[in-house]
Amino acid sequence: PYAKQVIGICLGAGHTAEFDQWFGGEGWPGGNGGDWCGESVRRFRLWLRDKYDDDVEKLRQAWGDPNVTFENAEIKGYKLPVDPVTSFNDARGNQAIYDYGLYRSAQTMETIQAWCKSIKHASDGRMITGAHWAVGDGGCQLMNTSPWIDFGGGPGTYFNRRPGGHRRLDFIGEDLRRNGKWFFEEMDIRTKFY
Repeated sequence: PYAKQVIGICLGAGHTAEFDQWFGGEGWPGGNGGDWCGESVRRFRLWLRDKYDDDVEKLRQAWGDPNVTFENAEIKGYKLPVDPVTSFNDARGNQAIYDYGLYRSAQTMETIQAWCKSIKHASDGRMITGAHWAVGDGGCQLMNTSPWIDFGGGPGTYFNRRPGGHRRLDFIGEDLRRNGKWFFEEMDIRTKFY
């Protein structure tokens, strides 16, 4: 009897509800997240064909592997090594890992959009739809332009959460607002009682 009082659904996934945790981490090959099943590998190879214009030489040059093809390309892992000098991810020589990260981000956002579209259709467009995802995840363009997604949510930062810390709203929230979407910020600043 209360169904009409629900105005929307916020999708979540993974053990934290943030879509960046969708694939988990512990227990996967290498312990670094990802989906190594046969169907995932097949779809990743199709994605590579599209990215590299079905040109195996482009793929080989980018991956630095003279033997890789669209038929034998494997998922090398998800986490890029960190440059010890800058503390930034180091994509040099790790294009295969970087490509999987791009593929995974696109897959996640396409799934969010498909689920939001289903909710819109099931509610005859009445419900608002969105998802909880983490800081800096890929797919922002799709989030901003999709007619099926009304909002996004997540923490503004994982840093400065100690007493006296501050919120740095330095990611997707402002971009969503500029595109006419809503942003729900996860406020979990630690207090002196933490």
